[in-house]
Amino acid sequence: MSVPAPRPVTLAQMLTGSEDAQWVETRGYLRRYEIQGQWTHLELATPTGDLVAKIQTPENLSAYINGLIRIQGLCDATAGPNRRVADLTLWTPYLHSLTLEADPPTDLFATPPITIASLRKTSASDEVRQARLSGQVLYHFPGQYLYLQQAEAAIKVLTRHNAPLAPGDRVEVVGMIGREGTRPLLREALCRRIGPGDLPNPTPIPVPDQLQDLLDARLATVEGTIINELRLPSLTRWTLQADNAIFDALLETPGHTAPHIGLGSRLQLTGIYNLDLDDTGQPRSFQLQVRTPDDIVVLQAPPLLTTKRVAGLAALLGAATILGIAWGVALRRRVNLQTRQIRAQLAKEIALEDRHRSLVENASDGIFTTDLQGRLTSLNLAGARLTGYSAEAACKLHLCTLLHPESPPATLQLPTFIPSVDETVTFQGILHTQDGRHIWTETSARLLRSAGQPTGMLGIIRDISERKQIEEQLTRARDAAEANTRAKSVFLANMSHEIRTPMNAVIGMSNLLLDTPLNPQQRDFTETIRNGAESLLTVLNDILDFSKMEAGRLRFETNDFDLRDTVDGTVELLAARAAAKHLHLSALLPPDIPTDLRGDAGRLRQVLLNLLGNAIKFTERGDVALQVSLENSTPETLLLRFEISDTGIGIPLEAQARLFQPFTQAESSTNRRYGGTGLGLAICKQIVELMDGTCGVRSTPGEGSTFWFTAHFAKSTTAPTLPTLHHPGLQGRKALIVVDSPANARLLQHYTRAWGLSTTLATNAPEAIATVRADTLASQPFHFALIDQQLPGIDGLHLVRALRDDPSPTRPALILLTSLDHAFAHDDIQDLGLSSVLVKPIRQHDLHAALVRALDHPTTPRAPDHAMDCHMPEMDGLETTRRIRQEYAGPQPYIIALTANAILYTRERCLAAGMDDHLTKPIRVAPLADALNRIPQKTPPSAAPHPHA
Repeated sequence: MSVPAPRPVTLAQMLTGSEDAQWVETRGYLRRYEIQGQWTHLELATPTGDLVAKIQTPENLSAYINGLIRIQGLCDATAGPNRRVADLTLWTPYLHSLTLEADPPTDLFATPPITIASLRKTSASDEVRQARLSGQVLYHFPGQYLYLQQAEAAIKVLTRHNAPLAPGDRVEVVGMIGREGTRPLLREALCRRIGPGDLPNPTPIPVPDQLQDLLDARLATVEGTIINELRLPSLTRWTLQADNAIFDALLETPGHTAPHIGLGSRLQLTGIYNLDLDDTGQPRSFQLQVRTPDDIVVLQAPPLLTTKRVAGLAALLGAATILGIAWGVALRRRVNLQTRQIRAQLAKEIALEDRHRSLVENASDGIFTTDLQGRLTSLNLAGARLTGYSAEAACKLHLCTLLHPESPPATLQLPTFIPSVDETVTFQGILHTQDGRHIWTETSARLLRSAGQPTGMLGIIRDISERKQIEEQLTRARDAAEANTRAKSVFLANMSHEIRTPMNAVIGMSNLLLDTPLNPQQRDFTETIRNGAESLLTVLNDILDFSKMEAGRLRFETNDFDLRDTVDGTVELLAARAAAKHLHLSALLPPDIPTDLRGDAGRLRQVLLNLLGNAIKFTERGDVALQVSLENSTPETLLLRFEISDTGIGIPLEAQARLFQPFTQAESSTNRRYGGTGLGLAICKQIVELMDGTCGVRSTPGEGSTFWFTAHFAKSTTAPTLPTLHHPGLQGRKALIVVDSPANARLLQHYTRAWGLSTTLATNAPEAIATVRADTLASQPFHFALIDQQLPGIDGLHLVRALRDDPSPTRPALILLTSLDHAFAHDDIQDLGLSSVLVKPIRQHDLHAALVRALDHPTTPRAPDHAMDCHMPEMDGLETTRRIRQEYAGPQPYIIALTANAILYTRERCLAAGMDDHLTKPIRVAPLADALNRIPQKTPPSAAPHPHA
């Protein structure tokens, strides 16, 4: 089953915790990534901050850096000790959940420029986009931020630029448009200096209590009297008064020492004018960010005539009466001044309170407050409409009376929840309205404090009934889809058996009919029947595997297996097809790669069969070669790379990107000419990804293709399944290799040199004869001659006869390499003077055995003992095999499984029951011949019993 459609969200929404454990989608610019083990860690820049995402596969995302991406994943919002979201991660299963919406620019500074004034006018939105600005630096805090002015507008820019910039420098910046509260700014910006410039003149503020939005983020000058001072290790804050206005001035002091200025001093300050905005974007006050101590000018020192000095002077002069009068006048002035300030401040607070009350009453969501016992103390109009209670009636209720008993437990604890620190918590529950309705709601609540002590709770409640209905519909749809998937699986299992059984008769009878005397027209008709049935069987197999993949039932098993046996066995299965087209088929497995592994050999074989089969299908002449290499290795695991190269028709570049999609081929004409469902590569890609690997293709039209994939396997801890290929008698021997295929030459040289032989290569018969005679005359004769039967000009058989009839006493042992369609009787082998005949593709074991046999005597194969049908009445083939292995005391027979139900009787189940090989109906001649060729030689009487016995 596929995952549900993701819900588009922003980082701010995820930080509320309401999207936890939800499948979501968000957008941002990829700034950096890092591969840690099997995971890829991404850092995305969004308008409201940075987001961390993790992909569960190692991916190279260099081409995505600075590009705009859309990513889907599971939101994981982890709460800290104070129940706030302390850690937020987006877990993404595969790379296909990440989409590049906009390519990374080759030059970020080629982004179209905009003005600061137009940027400040943009409204808040979730759009993710870049902007390029230019202007003059007002202030730069290296590694954190700078203020930039252009004409009459200025803005704050968050940047990691570390090289200090001087005030007045002309710069360009490129970054992402974001917001800090309701104020626009530029995030994650890159900066480059254009040149020096003149610092803009600061704007004087004659009336500080008149807040000016146009001055926000600009350089300004203001005068005021210090009434308070706060000193911290890296920050000094002064509170100043100018007429009826009270404002703060800040000086960050990581590299400065703040001057000591006495209270009551009158100052002239120059700095960045920052408005303090409320939640609606309306200015409440301002603060001035002083850049350096040089921006502070003391206009007037604190007054010398303090109360203490006046009292001392009065004591000295004895003018107690004058002192009293002076003190009274001063006190009256101060009281009058403070009274005016208090009245002005009260007027502002009343205006703000009216504004806030209007916002609360006109809000679309319900807003309420409670006391510490959970009793409602206020409810706005939207809350009254939602609950059905008036504001006055609701204030007589306890919050528990509005919550339905079937609400989640966390929601029922909401009225008594008192967090230890300020935070916002979100709950979902069922609300019981006055008219008896039950509606689903979502509530976000936080603690209210007064003088540092908790006094109650503030909450926002909204109706989510429609969302809950959609979730229930999705759940029902998911259950229905799962039921349909189960029904489809049962249908496919039955279909597999019902179709394969009659197809067995069609293919089997057509093969038998082809073995009888037929005229050309009858033979053409019969071959058409057989080819059509085999194509239908391939389609059936692809559809079954693709259905398993879609349903998530593509299962993997972990067993010990020998990589060398799996690779050689897979190549042998395709030998007949390659021989029919006169293609050179080879497989190279370097001896330094560990071969005793743990994993699913069946799935590996399935991928290799598909890719090798495609290579043979689309190649008319030349080579098809499989090469295995080691990508990475640890004490417990290793990463292998498999490359399948051919000299076929090739694939255009524009078609390569869609090759691994279901029901897709390179061109429509490909299906008409070669057939196929277009499912094979999609199935291979899914299998490779489940083996923690990747796949791809390199191709040039007309020259051939190379399909590759990687896969992880564990190293086996059991004893090796096959003996090590080493024989001391081969060390130092000389071998002549006579082949015209570069791939086969490379394979034979690789294997023989690994066993200590020295090799010489010849590509035709005359060259081989001349080489043998030259080395014989030099008293350095060859010990072995490996001769390909298919040679240009004089073929391999004529070369064998020529070397056989050579009167030299040091004639090399002759080993003929032939294809599956050329059979040799025992008398023919003896007549030609051959030591061995090897059928291509050459297995490493067979080549080693032939070389060793050349030092002694050849051996002959044997026939199979049993072909066991799995689907039999009363006792099936699996149970019959188990009985034979357990109860038969003599030498164990070789058993080949035959089945029409590829889902029930899998290869792994048959091998686990004690069978030696596995064939699916309908039985075809080539796979049957391959299975017969895999039967081992006769076991001597003294040999051990069958391993399954």
